[in-house]
Amino acid sequence: MTRRTRKHKDLSGLILLAVIMAVGAAFWVYGEFAHKVEAHDMISPLASTAPTQIRVPESTTRPQPEVLMQKIDVIKIVDGIHMLESTRGKAKIGLQATCEERGESNQYGYGGTALKICFRNNVEAKARVTLWVVERLAKYDNNVGRVLCSYNLGDNDERAKSGNCEYYQNYKGLK
Repeated sequence: MTRRTRKHKDLSGLILLAVIMAVGAAFWVYGEFAHKVEAHDMISPLASTAPTQIRVPESTTRPQPEVLMQKIDVIKIVDGIHMLESTRGKAKIGLQATCEERGESNQYGYGGTALKICFRNNVEAKARVTLWVVERLAKYDNNVGRVLCSYNLGDNDERAKSGNCEYYQNYKGLK
């Protein structure tokens, strides 16, 4: 690996980490002052477009974003999704192929083939998936299995609620 490539990779990792921490901090601040949040479940591959009401608990024991980041390796989860959905961009099929035909990107399977959500570039896609993962980790008490099963099957799927689906098993098998 050349010196320039390594510096670029280190810089992009730091930028992503800064974005993740900023998003986590924003959600923590918002949660401290909001009582109700309107949300749309964005899932892969099956997606619900109906808005849902989420009640934000008024507890003072909410985990700080830094604590969440220390307990769970969000970057590893997002990279695992990238690998499972498109072999890190190498598999040119499905949603990835559809988006590339439009000159856009979605190597993460975000939104599924039903919604055909495409992003301007892979950085934007990765940021959105990272935000989704952080939101679900908070919602599901840092249960990585539940988060990954929900990503693949949808939040309301009974198999996803168990947190022990085939998608999660495949994630655990990644190197």
